[in-house]
Amino acid sequence: MTKYTETQKQELVKHYENGISVSDICEKHNIPNSTFYNWIKKYKQISLPNNRTITPRQVYLLQKQLKRLTDENEIWRKCKCTLDSPLSEKLGAIKNLYEEYGVHACCRVLEVQRSTFYHYLKSPEQTLLQKEDELLKPLVKQIFDNSKGRIGAKKIRACMITKGHKVSAERIVRLMREMNLVCVSTKKHITYNLPPQGRYRRDKLKRQFDQSTPNTVWVSDITQLYVNYKVYYLCVIIDLFSRKVIAHHIANNQRTEIVVATFKSAYKKRDYPTDLLFHSYQGGQYSSYEFRKLLRDNRIEQSFSNPGCPYDNAVAESFFRSIKAEETSTKYYRTLNELRASVAEYIKFFNNKRPHQKFTYLTPNQVEQNYYNNK
Repeated sequence: MTKYTETQKQELVKHYENGISVSDICEKHNIPNSTFYNWIKKYKQISLPNNRTITPRQVYLLQKQLKRLTDENEIWRKCKCTLDSPLSEKLGAIKNLYEEYGVHACCRVLEVQRSTFYHYLKSPEQTLLQKEDELLKPLVKQIFDNSKGRIGAKKIRACMITKGHKVSAERIVRLMREMNLVCVSTKKHITYNLPPQGRYRRDKLKRQFDQSTPNTVWVSDITQLYVNYKVYYLCVIIDLFSRKVIAHHIANNQRTEIVVATFKSAYKKRDYPTDLLFHSYQGGQYSSYEFRKLLRDNRIEQSFSNPGCPYDNAVAESFFRSIKAEETSTKYYRTLNELRASVAEYIKFFNNKRPHQKFTYLTPNQVEQNYYNNK
């Protein structure tokens, strides 16, 4: 018997519907009667409203397409992963669903080669390393999410060690890559050339940023932040011993009052320390008569960076680089209250949860707590 296309079969069925007998059609085209009756079942048109027609075959194909779409939606709902998920996650999802929906459907939806999945099925059980990876991934993601994406592999490793998990930074990098976790990064340092000698005020700190006791040296600086494209100013004071931000203040100007308010807050919080050196850049706020008198009245010595040399105040500059890269540059603030809440939250995170490589990945508060516990 000649092989007929779908279109040819439908044309022959139309001849039957137009009054030509089955026997005449079958004899003329050399088609078995039973075969032609099957074609009639498939292709005989069914009348629909508005002078439309449809064949049983078309109904079958529509039902098949509907089932395919329904299965695909259920696979997406149950697999709990996306096209960007790691291959290991997609293979695991297919393994859980293929008996219900079939290998072809699951692999098609998640865009995985069937050969890859069959190889995965035939491979031995997970190695010990793979099992450990599956246990470590949720911990890495939890620490990463709690930091709002601010810390990388080395600091995550330090946090995991404190929780009793010994793991290398290289392994955490691999796990983060598999989970598509990308932390915000700080910009490269800008190189400054020291201007010709002609010092305006003395630098008594001389970049001695490592201090052995709290409340020996405080450093301070001011930076610009933005609320709805309007400039605001953030002033901070940091204790060099632990790198803890002990006070901050936000204002819509950078007059002397912002520095005075920040200092008074820090001085009170630290219980009015003595033998203190206060270091800053040579801004007019810090060199003003009002602020210099405030320090003198409290017997606090004052130090200034050399003109045009931010490295002399590198710790404060480093903090501003971190808060901008990890917090403020990633957000748009509509109100001053939003900015204040964001800065306060970041400083709390910085003091309590952000490990510092300098202190073998302890946080500023942990450094101070260890000092007072051993005193």
